[in-house]
Amino acid sequence: MTQTLVALSAIGVLLVGGLASATARDYLIDANGADDNDGSEQYPLRTISRANELPLAPGDRLLFRAGQVFRGNLVVADPVHGTAQAPIVIGSLGAGRATIDAGPGTGVWIRNCGGVVIQDLVVHGSGPGKNVGTGVRVENTLPGTVTLDFVRIARVTCSGFAGYPGPIWNEYGGPSNYGEGFFIGGRPYDFSKSGYRDVRIDDCEAYDNQYYGILFSGAWNPGEEAFANIDVHVTNCLTHHNSGDPAYRANHSGNGILLEEVQNGVIEHCQAWENGALCASAAGGPVGIWAAAADHILIRDCLAYSNRTASTDGGGFDFDGGVSNSTIEECTSHDNEGAGILLYSYPGAPHYFGSNVVRNCLSANDGKKNGLAGIAIGRHGGRFEGVEVYNNIIFASAKAGAGRAVTVFGLDARHIQFHGNLVVASNGAHLIEAKSQPGITFFSNAYWSGLNPFAIVFDGKEYNSVADLRAATGQEAAEGGETPVATFAKMPVEKLASWLDSALTAALSAPTEHKGSDAAAPRADSTTATASNDAKGEKSFPGNLLEMLGILFPSALGD
Repeated sequence: MTQTLVALSAIGVLLVGGLASATARDYLIDANGADDNDGSEQYPLRTISRANELPLAPGDRLLFRAGQVFRGNLVVADPVHGTAQAPIVIGSLGAGRATIDAGPGTGVWIRNCGGVVIQDLVVHGSGPGKNVGTGVRVENTLPGTVTLDFVRIARVTCSGFAGYPGPIWNEYGGPSNYGEGFFIGGRPYDFSKSGYRDVRIDDCEAYDNQYYGILFSGAWNPGEEAFANIDVHVTNCLTHHNSGDPAYRANHSGNGILLEEVQNGVIEHCQAWENGALCASAAGGPVGIWAAAADHILIRDCLAYSNRTASTDGGGFDFDGGVSNSTIEECTSHDNEGAGILLYSYPGAPHYFGSNVVRNCLSANDGKKNGLAGIAIGRHGGRFEGVEVYNNIIFASAKAGAGRAVTVFGLDARHIQFHGNLVVASNGAHLIEAKSQPGITFFSNAYWSGLNPFAIVFDGKEYNSVADLRAATGQEAAEGGETPVATFAKMPVEKLASWLDSALTAALSAPTEHKGSDAAAPRADSTTATASNDAKGEKSFPGNLLEMLGILFPSALGD
């Protein structure tokens, strides 16, 4: 049965949290319409240029006919505003999704307004060398630390957006390099902490963009204690093949998901792979999923693998300079050129780095470049005041290019606690390479190197047993209470070897899928998918490992 535009409008508004005002209306854009029409279902408009002229009000919906391609650059700007109860909705009408072909510019630009829902669209640009823009850009350039509320983005795919090594100061605010699939945040001229509150991005995909898949950020102002963006959730999103810009040498490019200038943020059930391959900056490298200059961030049940770099980093996960009170848990990384999980503070970082936790994660064969590792902890500057790393499994095989499972580097990375972890190294990889830090403590960890020599390097000296390490350094002296992971130490070597081999082989062999595009040609390696596709490729494999462990060795998990 065919539903009318009015009936669909009522359903759509209810889905985002309330009925629209009695005066709210729908505008339909259809390739077979005409720009002198009134925008109704019977008489639709035709172009994005005409859509940009509409006097949108709270509760209005701007809908593009699904399955059609619209060329142009959609702009919704102040004084247009929606509310959480009556947001302005931008999306598709009909089965599937409409495509916005942004060409050389930005696909959807929400400027200085809140109360917006963007859903069910494919947005693509013309790629490096032809595009300088963002797929979906939600930008606050208002001076004086103004926070705008309520943004929802769902089931949107962005690809083909490139940046400029500039950065560019545009006529509305500044500065930006662009090149993001999705950007949400503040770029005011006065470098105040203007930004957004209450933002949700769900079931979206960003690929073949140059600088970022998904970026939250704000003005760089180290003297400010506040954060530009508050209460942010990124869930069920895929970011991949965001390449990096080899011409941009000032900082990193080619990232998957970055929460920067965010307080109270969650990244959950997301994946990042094959990002960063062309980043050539020595000043900073790309990461799959990470946070910087942020507070109270949770990264949970995510997967990052085969992320790359032509310079530094290239890791899976990262809490970088200025991150505090944050947790990475139940995440999986493997075969990243940089660290599987990096905890790091750099010179001049805003805010302090500390009170961060990594737990119940798995890293396999990460750290293939630049002396990094499955878990890497270090400081080259900034205030570093404590991390706790526990109940993780870290595996490194030199045969696979991973030279060490764990590394601690730099100076004055204070109060590191590393306990209850299973650290596995084979084919000549080191279990740990660490430099002494104030308050660093290793205890109740289990180490296994199979038939290969046992090797922990501490302050440049190699130790071939835990007893030797304990006697010389005092590390692994505090036994504490045994954790489930620590019971691995009691397993016969042949059982542990067999279990690790089968668990890792099963966990790393699953194929990866991504959504591709409804209305545009997908990548050569993509699979056909609908606008709402729950298939996320590989299952997060700490769960797989613990399930297998419970079956094979139930005593290791306790009662």
